[in-house]
Amino acid sequence: FAVDKTNVLYTAQDWSGISTTMFRGVPVRRVDAIGNKETPL
Repeated sequence: FAVDKTNVLYTAQDWSGISTTMFRGVPVRRVDAIGNKETPL
């Protein structure tokens, strides 16, 4: 996991009252959308 490594820029910051995972100052979000190069199953 990235949390266990010492050379990874991984922080969790409080953003808008919600704890948000940040990578180099950019919020990391999960998107489950299908891209235009993917096909649905």
